[in-house]
Amino acid sequence: MLPYQSAIIEDGIVTGFRELHSDVVFPEDIGKVGLGPNDLEAFSCRHVKGPKIRTLVLPESVTLFGCYDIKFDGCRGLETLVFPVSLSTLNYSALFRCTASTIVLLSRELTMRDGTIDSMDCLVVAPNLPLSAFRPAAKEKAVAGFAQWYCSGAEMPERYRTDYLNYVRRQRKRLFGLALKAPDVLTVMTGEGILQRNEAEELLAQAEQQGRGEAADTIRAYLERLAPSAERKKPAAKRPAGSGPTAAELKALWSTKVRSNGALTLTRYKGNERNVVVPAKIGRAVVTAIGEECFDAPRGQMVWKFRRELDSVVIPEGIVEIGPHAFSATSLPALELPHSLRYIGFGAFANCIRLTKVEIPDGLEIVETTAFSGCTSLTRVTIPASVTQIGDRAFQDCPKLTIHAPAGSCAEQYAKDHNIPFQAL
Repeated sequence: MLPYQSAIIEDGIVTGFRELHSDVVFPEDIGKVGLGPNDLEAFSCRHVKGPKIRTLVLPESVTLFGCYDIKFDGCRGLETLVFPVSLSTLNYSALFRCTASTIVLLSRELTMRDGTIDSMDCLVVAPNLPLSAFRPAAKEKAVAGFAQWYCSGAEMPERYRTDYLNYVRRQRKRLFGLALKAPDVLTVMTGEGILQRNEAEELLAQAEQQGRGEAADTIRAYLERLAPSAERKKPAAKRPAGSGPTAAELKALWSTKVRSNGALTLTRYKGNERNVVVPAKIGRAVVTAIGEECFDAPRGQMVWKFRRELDSVVIPEGIVEIGPHAFSATSLPALELPHSLRYIGFGAFANCIRLTKVEIPDGLEIVETTAFSGCTSLTRVTIPASVTQIGDRAFQDCPKLTIHAPAGSCAEQYAKDHNIPFQAL
């Protein structure tokens, strides 16, 4: 996500961005961001060159989103658009040409003018709004958004949760098509026991006819749960404690790339756990690197504060490289790096706003530019003498930071050059 300083502000209005990222967050401390009805040209996604914007998060200062306020022509890659709790009015044609697949409305009271989202091909996540807030044409979008929220385990007012579930129960046959397209809706139907056996069998037949294998598997598992206990298969034998995940299980969790020396680079974590153990080996292949944007947001999941929710990550010995933006904008609160590590890439931990302390292990040589930029809670970084290169903006926008390092080291010179408090070890 973009640091505040990346925003280009003209007369108190955000007009563009200096950095090229796919997750754009407006600065929270700006009272006006060009989203009023008279500021039609205040911000255009065309102003951001390079990679297309994927996520756009608006600040709490926004109360009105007017007609054509943001020009969406230039961000056809937009996946998630997040409106804050403060939003009270969403005007007609406010989302003209917006291609976002997920609209997040965090408002508790919201007026939506006719046609705002009715014609959009998207789902609408609105955890603080009743289903009655949506016009008939938008109700299925809201149900799909509720299902995503439901499956994420996030909190929602009980009365609204009950309202949505009752709607799904009443309209379950009419929602068959949506359930096959949106796996989360099917999860709600099966998880809450909404489908009768004959209905589940009918839906299974449709899934098989349409070639939706994942949906068909979910329905078969549901039918198996509905079967009498005597008909159920015996559970598989439990794996002995301490044996760890199999190679097949690790391959299902991690995408990899083979390096020239035969070792593996982890290119993407595909799981949803908040406590992650990075594998040292997958099968017989040794893992030596965590690749670029490895901990990017889960596919199809909304992003509005952290790109990925992480409580802990265990990085094993043997990892020598952490690539660009591998952990950037995650909720990681603490970090323990292995002694084998030699390289931390561009923006590897940028905008990890919960991170407070980092101890760089002896042996590491290079900390690239923006590696820890925007870590606003970072108070202490310990840097050994082995580090011989620190990128110019490696610790930019870390207002609480003190660098601890040997006197005369590269880190001491970096601290002096960038006016960062320094403590000799």
